[in-house]
This record gives sequence, C-alpha cells and structure tokens, in this order.
Amino acid sequence: VGAYQEPQSPYGYKNMVARYDTNGTLDTNFDTDGYLITGGSNQNNSPASVAIQADNKIVVGGSSYIKNPFSEPDDFALFRYLSTGALDTTFDTDGMAIIDHIGGYDSIRGIKLQSGGKILAVGTAGGDPADSASVGSFAMLMFNSNGSLDTAFDNDGKVITTGPTTRETYCVAQQSNGKIIVAGEFYGANSAPGEAAAIRYELVPVVVIIPTRKTDLLIGLKSTVTLGANIYNNTGVGQTQALGLGFKATKPAYIGVQNDGTAPDSFKVKATPGNSDFTVNYFKGTTNITAAIVAGTYQTATLAPNAVEILKVVVTAKSKRSAEKRTLAVTASSVAKSSESDKALIKVTSKAKPK
Repeated sequence: VGAYQEPQSPYGYKNMVARYDTNGTLDTNFDTDGYLITGGSNQNNSPASVAIQADNKIVVGGSSYIKNPFSEPDDFALFRYLSTGALDTTFDTDGMAIIDHIGGYDSIRGIKLQSGGKILAVGTAGGDPADSASVGSFAMLMFNSNGSLDTAFDNDGKVITTGPTTRETYCVAQQSNGKIIVAGEFYGANSAPGEAAAIRYELVPVVVIIPTRKTDLLIGLKSTVTLGANIYNNTGVGQTQALGLGFKATKPAYIGVQNDGTAPDSFKVKATPGNSDFTVNYFKGTTNITAAIVAGTYQTATLAPNAVEILKVVVTAKSKRSAEKRTLAVTASSVAKSSESDKALIKVTSKAKPK
C-alpha cells in the first residue's frame, strides 16, 4: 500500500509504503515494522500507484520535488524497493528515477509491468509553469529494468498527448492484445466542468535488425578483381590466382577487400611476406603498407555494404638459377566480428635463369 506522510511544514512529504499480512496486520518482515518512509526534509514525495514484480520487488509511482514546492514543480517519480523494504540500488543507482517534463507539474498515476522487466508508467504531464496558457497532458513513460528511460519507446521513452484543454490522468489498463487504455478527465475552458476521457494506445513492437557481418576477398591480375566473389572460406578454394614470373621479372596482382555485410564495417588484413626467392610488397594506392599487412595490423577504411577497397601486390623474382614457387596467403576479417573472415591465395612461380 502506498501513501504519503504529511509534515507540518509546507514541504517534507514522504513516501510511505506498507505491507500487510493476509489477516490485515502489518508484516514485520517488511522493513522490521511493516512500513517504510522515503524522503528528506527538503523533498516532497507523493506516491499514487503500486505494482509488484514477479521477483517481489515493489514499484511505486508518483511525484517528487526538491526544496520549496512553490518554486520547484513536481517531477515524474518511480521508486523501486526490494521485498525487504530497502530501496533497490540497481534501479537508477539509488532506487529512484526522477524525470522532468519541460519544468511542469508531473505525476505518475498508474503502472503496468511489461515483458523483459520494463515498466510502463502513465500519468499527467503538467504544462510549462512559465506559460500561463500551457495545459496538462496525458503522459506515458517506458522505463528499462535498470530505471533508465527506454529510448526505443517513441525515441525518447515518453509519449505526451496534448490538446486544447487540460487533461488529467487517473488510471491505466492493458488489454490482452497489449493495447493500453488510459482514463482521465478533460477540463473545459474557464473552469467549465470536466468530462470523462479515455485514450487507447498501441504498443508497436520494436523490430531490432541485427546487422550481418561478411568478408569477401577478391583476387586477380587486374584492379577490376572478380575471382572469389561470393566465395567464403579459410582455405582459398575457389579464390586462388596464379602469378607466373620470368627470370628476375616483376608483376603485380590485386586484392579486393569487399564488405558483403549489411552494415558499414572495416577489415583487418594479413598477408604472407617475401622470402629469399621473392620480394613482395603490398600497396594501398601509392602507399607501401607491407609492414602493417605482414604484421596483420593493416585496417581498411570503413566500407559501406558492397563497397570494396583495392590493394596491390608487387612480386619480384630474385636472381636464382632454378625455378621457384611460393604461395602468398591473404586473410581479411571483419573488425566488428573477427570470426567473419575470408582467405585468398596467390600462387607464384618463377622461371630459372636461361642457359
């Protein structure tokens, strides 16, 4: 049961939450005496609604303001207590979530617990106290289980329904199809009698699209690389390029790092270095990136989906009397998801020195 303790001074109202046994007596297992009081001498708390979570935590909604109530308007206030009566410090760090709406007089009047530990609170959002023409509005707020506003709910966690007349919220109900009914009153102009009012809202499910991450390495002898497109493996099968060199000859090959995912991504690239038979250099444009690419620290620019970054490989056969072979392995992996990788191979051969 939620109520408030009224002080003798104009401010200092405090939350009072009590728990009773089924026989109507105070449950002394709750805060040792069956009730607890939350608030300070310069803070006014006024509860208006209570809900019990499946884990027996207690959610209390109402209003709160600090200092002088005549200069500090009420804010939306949501408190959560443990089943023992202590404030739940996993909820907004101190057990209290205080939300202001444009400085007006705000109050939570009803609570509906949602799946995933979320809390839907409804109430009245007051007008701007600096604007005498401003009027109250119906308000809905969606909180995450940790006390923060759920920004997936109407982008900022709040839905404020305004109108030409003052609107006061009194209660909330939720249909079996998830739709929300908020009931209250519309006040007429110039203090005319109010009329009962109800508004129904639809909670539209938020579809979270998880981006896919996919690395595609292309290989070829020209910068318009195509070999290996849409082939993904870590063996190089289907994406192997032969590169034949004459005696002491130099030839280029090209690598395309393509983003086949659905979100922008960048890629780490690692490749085989040269040896005693071949000099191997890697370039991005005219910049030599051999050291970084051999170490596996080279990272492409951020690529949009289907975009490709071209790298150049320049291989020179050293002066050898015999024909030589070397396989250059190139591996690229998504920075966002390193397990998404692809491999291409360049199989280099050189001819022996002519007799």
